[in-house]
Amino acid sequence: MGRKALHTQDQVFEAADRLAVSGREVTPTTLRDALGGGSLTTIYRHLEAWEATRKAVPVPVSIPMPDAVRLAFEQAWQAAATEAGKEIAAIREKADSEIKATHRRLEEAVAAIGQLESEQLADADRLEGLETTLLKEREIARQTVIDAAAREAGLAATVAELKHHSGEVVNKLTLSKQAIEAELSEIRKDVRGLTEKLGKATGAADALRSQVAEQQATIRDLSGRR
Repeated sequence: MGRKALHTQDQVFEAADRLAVSGREVTPTTLRDALGGGSLTTIYRHLEAWEATRKAVPVPVSIPMPDAVRLAFEQAWQAAATEAGKEIAAIREKADSEIKATHRRLEEAVAAIGQLESEQLADADRLEGLETTLLKEREIARQTVIDAAAREAGLAATVAELKHHSGEVVNKLTLSKQAIEAELSEIRKDVRGLTEKLGKATGAADALRSQVAEQQATIRDLSGRR
């Protein structure tokens, strides 16, 4: 995964000023588009500083009072101005609260994306390790089957050779045949055990692939919301 570009504060301020002059909303997403990419975390930090500088500059408000009615309505005018100031302050406070809430949601989304990306990388490493183990198990099982077939063929040849001997070795032949059959039974059990292990490993690999696909879809959905 490529490293995202880190923009300076001056670059972010300049882009934010251009957006504000053009009448567009200044958000981390519009800033990143205007800058042609970059780290959302860095852009978000510089955006807060830019917004703080705009709040620090007072906006002059001039409310001219008609001379003809100044004396008669001076108190009413002052009361209206005071109420208007309170209303403006309340609107600003509400806007600041909404902006902070939006920033918190954005931070949570960025953190969630980072967590999902980390989990995706970890799952990819686990999947690679599981696939390697699966290949090794398959090779072991294949070689075990080959060896078992060779041993079974050798044992069958031994049985055939023993059948040519005289009746003096009939009892020995019977005992040898029982031992051979017991060994063949153990070999078949080993083959069945390896086959079960292969099935479980294949199922685990398929389940992990499904988890990785779901996480990738979640990342794309969160990235689209930003």
